[in-house]
Amino acid sequence: TPPPLPPDPLAQLTVTISAPASVIANHPIVYVVDLHNPGDQPVVLSPCRGYRQTLDGAKTPSYAFELNCADARMIPPRGDEAFVMEMQQYTAAPGRHALCWDLDAAGTGREPVCAALAVLR
Repeated sequence: TPPPLPPDPLAQLTVTISAPASVIANHPIVYVVDLHNPGDQPVVLSPCRGYRQTLDGAKTPSYAFELNCADARMIPPRGDEAFVMEMQQYTAAPGRHALCWDLDAAGTGREPVCAALAVLR
């Protein structure tokens, strides 16, 4: 039996989303994801991880990407690192929707973090 893998250091990160209250239909949704390190040790975003973004839980052509870790810094203890995100392609009727984001970190079992926004004509 192989030895167990060490815990994923990114699993401890918490996520918040800052999204606009509304967007114009068929225009990119630009928002900010903040990764917070609640721990006592710095977290290095290496190897770089992917993320998933959805609108109302539906996969879009802008569903899965990799973070821009080359421009990111190490996340210090109790510190943050922000990433500007853009969902370029999606299908949504005018109305209220849930924009959701999830970091690809092993063993977290956590739900995506979501923010409400309105899609306007």
